[in-house]
Amino acid sequence: MMNYLRFLSMVILCAIPGVAFAELTITEIMYDPEGADTNREWVEVYNSGDDVVIEGGLGNTWRLYEESANGTLNKRTLNFESDAATLTLPHNSYAVIAKNASAFRQDFPEYNGLLLFSAFTLTNTEGRVLTFRDALGIERSSPLLYTPLPEARGTGASLQLQVNSEWIAGLPTPGDVNTEEPLSLHEEELDEEAVGDDFLQLESTWPFTNEELYIDAGENRRVFVNEEVYFTGRIRFKNGDELRRGSRSWAFGNGEGDSGVRTTHAYRHPGVYRAVLRVEYEGRLYQDSFLVHVIDTHEIAIGGHDSDSVEIINMSNHEVEVSNWTLRSGGEIKEFAEGTYILPSSSTFVPFISSSNTVTLYDSTGSPVHKRDLAPESLSNDEVYEQMLRKIERMLTLTQKK
Repeated sequence: MMNYLRFLSMVILCAIPGVAFAELTITEIMYDPEGADTNREWVEVYNSGDDVVIEGGLGNTWRLYEESANGTLNKRTLNFESDAATLTLPHNSYAVIAKNASAFRQDFPEYNGLLLFSAFTLTNTEGRVLTFRDALGIERSSPLLYTPLPEARGTGASLQLQVNSEWIAGLPTPGDVNTEEPLSLHEEELDEEAVGDDFLQLESTWPFTNEELYIDAGENRRVFVNEEVYFTGRIRFKNGDELRRGSRSWAFGNGEGDSGVRTTHAYRHPGVYRAVLRVEYEGRLYQDSFLVHVIDTHEIAIGGHDSDSVEIINMSNHEVEVSNWTLRSGGEIKEFAEGTYILPSSSTFVPFISSSNTVTLYDSTGSPVHKRDLAPESLSNDEVYEQMLRKIERMLTLTQKK
């Protein structure tokens, strides 16, 4: 089932007057190369239709349209390595649009396909809509909302479209058929099943004692950047009695720590951290740990809206809790109830009547996450077109669920 939050490509709008058949498909995106990513981003497109003549340079030209932070679409001119005015992309062939042609050829010296370059952004933390239009402004590819995946952030992997219309992170294949082998992170492998509720008992070589302790640091959890995390460990003897004395300390996994069984900490950067509770008692050292998956709030955004509700989008691959987050517009405030979750790569509509044209989403710390203009008259043609795509995708999803 196609997922709106993963992509908007593949939706053929044959039933809508004035929308041309899009023969180009965005099939691969390198948005965050390993190491320094300056000028090393690129996009691969595949031509499934007839031969396509691409006009480049200044004036009447094809362009890559890229969504900006405020939701408008910026025009990115397509440039050629040669002085040619046009280039032909044959049927069933690929082309790469790189941010810098020289940097791309250094990274992929064996690539011998069609190469263009353009000044785009491809942000690392939040998805942006991408699409191609010809010199007449006609859409030549279906709009795609790419979603950054943790596996493709600085790992050397690219986002790659699969035959089942899903996207995975895999080793780059510019100009060739995409890989079917997803790249997995070591941190992701160490997830709930790996840690679970098992106790990690580490003993030192200090003198042995018959006193046996069980240490429970807590369960794995997912939080947002700058969200306060509560660390509450449980230390008990084999018979169930609580330990009342002994040295207790926490290591949060980011070089910081604290003493005591109960403490709080906020992580300033996204990532997966192992929090460790250490207890020294009667000459022995005991230890237990759990994983803290810290998600960037840029993964959550305001989507569409209607007269009495606002859509909240989760662009991450994980279920997230948005308890005590708020929507604010003018004098109106809507606080999300405790226990509010959004499923992975999904969205939810929150009842909210805006008292102004602008609504802002705040996280539980009161920090602004996303701001959106809701005034219908302020929508550009591109935004209206994007909303049409969303409505069609929701209709398709509901039909498939039935």
